[in-house]
Amino acid sequence: MVKPIEKVLAELEAARAVEGLIMVGECPVRAIREIKEDGQDVYLGDVAISRCLEFLEGKLLALPDREASEERMKEYIDLNARRKVGNADIIWMIGC
Repeated sequence: MVKPIEKVLAELEAARAVEGLIMVGECPVRAIREIKEDGQDVYLGDVAISRCLEFLEGKLLALPDREASEERMKEYIDLNARRKVGNADIIWMIGC
């Protein structure tokens, strides 16, 4: 199974010859590092920006009634996953 970051890097590599910008569905860089004056590379942490494929407490804040069954949540998660890259309706999450 190809990891999402590997897939994005492959898409970016394949687009090297393409003129203009392309859109990808994940952030290809996650590690945050500090380079000290002596050249030492220190790992500080990780940040991820990806499609929201999980919802806390079984509620999706974008729902008008803010109440949803588990089945309805699965429908929203599937819908979010199927949206094409660049769709303004994609719900994103940031994790660190």
